[in-house]
Amino acid sequence: MTWLLIVKSLLEALVAYLQLKNKSFYYDITQKSKTKQKEYIDEIEKLRASRDPNDADYADVVRGYLIAEKQYIKHLSTIYLKTPESGQNSNS
Repeated sequence: MTWLLIVKSLLEALVAYLQLKNKSFYYDITQKSKTKQKEYIDEIEKLRASRDPNDADYADVVRGYLIAEKQYIKHLSTIYLKTPESGQNSNS
């Protein structure tokens, strides 16, 4: 009986560790995305301030990268923030 409790405790600890690792991984991804988005915004502002028509066109391209990055992180959020309960019947 004692061995069963030890195994159960080890499995619970492993599950808790993996959940923490998953949250840490998600946090790292979101922080990198925020940094990248800030870099895109800074680049767009710099290009817009130069008033060169070519720079304005390139700023539009960078804006597309910014939009894509925001969509990417939104997509990841829907994956990582799903809870096991979300697949169950919500009528109860």
